[in-house]
Amino acid sequence: MENNNNQVRKLKKNNSGKPFSEFNSQDFEQIYNMVSTLSSELFKVVMACLLSIFIPQSCNGNECSFQDNFLNLSIFNTFVLVYNFVTLGCFLYLYWIEVSREQWFITHFDYNPKENEYNLHKYKESNPKLFEKMQVKNKYYMKTYNILKYLYFTNFIFSSVLVLYFYYLDYRTVTTLITNVILCWAKVMKGYGLAKKSFDEEIAVSYYNTLNLSFNMLDHEYSDGFTNLKSKPKVNNTNDFTIEITDITTNKEIQQIEQV
Repeated sequence: MENNNNQVRKLKKNNSGKPFSEFNSQDFEQIYNMVSTLSSELFKVVMACLLSIFIPQSCNGNECSFQDNFLNLSIFNTFVLVYNFVTLGCFLYLYWIEVSREQWFITHFDYNPKENEYNLHKYKESNPKLFEKMQVKNKYYMKTYNILKYLYFTNFIFSSVLVLYFYYLDYRTVTTLITNVILCWAKVMKGYGLAKKSFDEEIAVSYYNTLNLSFNMLDHEYSDGFTNLKSKPKVNNTNDFTIEITDITTNKEIQQIEQV
């Protein structure tokens, strides 16, 4: 009975040898990293997109108030303000795509530090539809970043012309502009690089988790089926069992003969 219990416990582990509880804990940690990173980035993105509002500017010799950025605007100023909000809207849409992709990865895949990022490829043959869906998400994610990087660059150009040529205040106008743009541009290029790598190499690189780990194992709900197909537990042949019983019986008969 004890051996059978041990065998059952072994079958409850997935292909990486980790129990379900560890992967549930891993999923929670990944979700926590995603939420914390997203929260810290949203503030920077708002500041970096709405440059015509948050950059210090001059209005009639004084620093523009928050209300001044929305009142008595020229045609070009109105255009830049609208373009700022359009860029912010595209960023928010990107985050929706990014979070849904990350959540899908967390649900379907796991991470094993002992395996490389290409270890996921070994499951491709047994789960083709799963990998097709992964590639659809990777492709859409990459295209969204590709569009956004051009949109954000033009937003920077229009905003720079507005605040530096028409409403320049002092050195703070330049330093705040450069700081906000660099922080957000780094996010755009990092995300685009990860998205392109994920699509080109058919892997699941995470944006939000530490050091951009790659999900390289199937989640236990999927890896159990893969394990059953690839490594079925060995069952003793009934003929072998019969032979063992016969051997025991023969040994007892020999002992009885020796006693006589």
